[in-house]
Amino acid sequence: AALAALLARGDAALVDLRTAWEQRAGPRVEGARAVAWAEAVADPAVLPDGPLVLACRTGLRSELVLRAALASGRDDVAHLDGGLLTWATP
Repeated sequence: AALAALLARGDAALVDLRTAWEQRAGPRVEGARAVAWAEAVADPAVLPDGPLVLACRTGLRSELVLRAALASGRDDVAHLDGGLLTWATP
């Protein structure tokens, strides 16, 4: 609920790090920006500017990207612990 409110207010952008196949399989996230997780780990500069919430299917890849982003000096990035599977579960 807190994440949905944060995104609805525009206080942060959601970055979907799942593969194209995973994105098609769902859950679909309106307004999310797709970034290849391997590319973001290798070079966090590919992430959009501004406050971000990183998300993948289970939270493992988004945590790797989060660590890379923090190591590169970003302090406006968080990740969705448990991934989109947890978020989409009622």
